Formats: sequence, structure tokens, C-alpha cells
Amino acid sequence: MSQISNNERNEIQISRVLQVGAQWLGLQRTAGTIMAVLYRKESSEGLSVKEISNATKLSPSTVSSVSSHLESLGILMRRTNAIQQRRGRRKSVFVMCVGIHDILKMGIKRKLEQINRISLAIDQTLDSLKHSDPDEYATIAQAADEINLFLSNRNW
Repeated sequence: MSQISNNERNEIQISRVLQVGAQWLGLQRTAGTIMAVLYRKESSEGLSVKEISNATKLSPSTVSSVSSHLESLGILMRRTNAIQQRRGRRKSVFVMCVGIHDILKMGIKRKLEQINRISLAIDQTLDSLKHSDPDEYATIAQAADEINLFLSNRNW
């Protein structure tokens, strides 16, 4: 049985966290994969679409599309590679411009916004049930109270 190194274990955990962050942000699974590859890139040089494609086994068109979307969200930044030995058009590369904690915070914020929308929908439903079915009203009111308690207790 082969053992994995601490470095490999850390890379797997980072990849999983970024997958969760991508999911919380409502992004494709491939976004987490791309972020993980760029996060592991230790220098600020960045990676080209082709390099990301090779590292992830995703098609260049998928990498380009997802990376552009991540760029529009402020998660990635596109740069022109200043260290280019050959002549011609400079290669465009992507780099991470936020940390893992920022991605998770963005995801948590999105989830809280979803919970707030659900809470508002419950409140609207309660208003419509006030004078009709007392049992149904009590059940929904209890759920609304629990959500509001959760939202007000942001010490987590």
C-alpha cells in the first residue's frame, strides 16, 4: 500500500475546499479544478489556458470559458506574460487574485442571501395563512423563527 506525503495530502484537501467553494458560488465543478491548479502554482507567473488544460485534462475551450467567468467574478486575473523568450504576441496567463478564505466567504455570503430569500418567502406565506389554517401557520411560523434565529446569531 502506497503512502501519500503530507504535501500531496494538503493538495488534495485544498482541491476539495476549492471544489466546495465553487459549489457554494453556484459554479461548475470545473471551476474548482481550475482554481486548485492555479492555487498550487507557487509563483505569480500564472498559467496559460493550454497549461491549465494540460494539468486538468479539460479542453482548452472549457478552460478558457470557465477562467473568463472566474475573472469576471474577481477570482482570477488575466495577465500578459512578461517573461517570454520568443517573439510575437505575448502569452496571456491566469493567476489567482483571491485566497481560499475569500472564496469561502463569497460562497457563505451567497448561501446567506439564499437563506434570506427563503425567510422572506416564508414570511409572505405566513401572512397569507394568518387567518386560514392555524396548524399550518404554527408549523411554518416555527420554521421562520428558527431561520431568523440562525440569521441573527452570526457568531459562527
